[in-house]
Formats: sequence, structure tokens, C-alpha cells
Amino acid sequence: MANIEITIQPANTSDLATIQKLGFETYVDHFSSLWSPEGLRDFLAQDFSDNALELTLSQPNQHQWLIAYNASDLPIGFSKTNWSKPNPISSTLGAELQKIYLLKSSSGVGAGTKLLKTIIKSAALRDEPSIWLDVLKNNTEAQKFYSRFAL
Repeated sequence: MANIEITIQPANTSDLATIQKLGFETYVDHFSSLWSPEGLRDFLAQDFSDNALELTLSQPNQHQWLIAYNASDLPIGFSKTNWSKPNPISSTLGAELQKIYLLKSSSGVGAGTKLLKTIIKSAALRDEPSIWLDVLKNNTEAQKFYSRFAL
């Protein structure tokens, strides 16, 4: 797929429903095979609950949510970064890239790259010494994507 026009906007509590809808759809699209139906339902109900989202969306000094929009101004994905979190391997503080989720129909169009570049810029402005993330061992596409940005 060719790159298309993508706009990245910071999210706040007024974007809760958008993130919730995208979160459910993207997570089911990409990760439902890893869960039992009950486990998936419980995880999504907890991770994308109103309370969980309100808490992190209302704390921009601790968390950064970004939403990617296509040329038609439709939301196609989002990211969540946690600031100044200890890296589980080195224990040094850095920016934890917790999520970049994109609609399957919008994968491969440049939205993930634009989200990640925005996160990198934000982390530099905050003087975060590193950015770290966990990727599933069997998620080779994500590993390949993130390795392009490894320093």
C-alpha cells in the first residue's frame, strides 16, 4: 500500500469514545487469536474501560495519547506512551511505548511511522533518555517495523 495523508493529533478526555472504539476494533483484529473469548472480553472491558481511559487521558504529564487520522479526517489508529517508566531490563527511566494500534485496513499506509516519529519527537522534548517497548515474540511484523527505528 502507498502512503496516504496522515494527521496526528494529541488526544484528551473528549476523545475517549474514539479511542475506545478503535481500541476494541484494532485489538480484536490483531490479537483475538491469543485469547479465549471470555479472556478477550475481560481484557478489553478493563483496558479500554471509561475509568481506565479517563485516568490516563487526563494525565498528559504521565501519558501521551495520539490519534492518527486519514485524509478524510477519520480516525485510523492511536498510540499510548507512558513517560519516565523504568525499563524492565535495565531499570533506567525512559518513555514506554505501550501501544500503537492501527485498523487493519490502514496498516502499511505510513500511520505507524508517523505516530512513532511523533512519539520520538515528544520524548526528545521531554528529555526522556530512551524509548522502550515490549513486542510479542511471534509478532514479527511489529519487530521488523520497530527495528527500523532502533539506534
